Amino acid sequence: MEIELHSLFPTAVVSILDPSFSLTEKERDVIWNYRLDNDNNYHNCHASYSGRILEDRKLRRFKKYLQGHLEAYVSDIMKCDNKIKITNSWGNYSHTGNCHRFHQHSNSILSGIYYLQVEDSVPLLEFEKTNRYFLEYRRREETSFNSSNYTINLKDGMLVIFPSNLTHSVPVNTSNKWRISVAFNSFLLGQIDCGGYEELNIKDA
Repeated sequence: MEIELHSLFPTAVVSILDPSFSLTEKERDVIWNYRLDNDNNYHNCHASYSGRILEDRKLRRFKKYLQGHLEAYVSDIMKCDNKIKITNSWGNYSHTGNCHRFHQHSNSILSGIYYLQVEDSVPLLEFEKTNRYFLEYRRREETSFNSSNYTINLKDGMLVIFPSNLTHSVPVNTSNKWRISVAFNSFLLGQIDCGGYEELNIKDA
């Protein structure tokens, strides 16, 4: 008897912890100084006052690092020759009691989050399956085939890149330290699709 298990349309989420890269104190200060004092009610956390903080000239080295890993995802995983551009970027600042509720990122193909300071604040990134099983049953073992949630344990300096339509959240910060991250969205440039009426041609501004 021959049985073969087919994994259909897997979703690639990449976590990167690169010991050769770290933010300088000046770069960290730049990111911190973008923080708004008021809470963002949608995500129950503090956000940056700019949605394009990676355009700051003082963060050029940081942006180049993120761009490199983003391009590697497009080339190595998507097997796509298009260029990709970071379109939006912002800071997240969560203190005691703050969290990020489940959400997705619209108008974007790939999103990423770089974690500056998380290790003391229940550092988990949770993804939720959008089309959950219609029947919830007791599982003897959680696997990638039967689970509806997946959790990544975060560390300081970790970068996570994922498809923007994945539903994700971060739990409540139960520590007395700030949880700080920088998130970004992106979009492909050039000709998209192989012709026909659905073809797009996105030019860099």
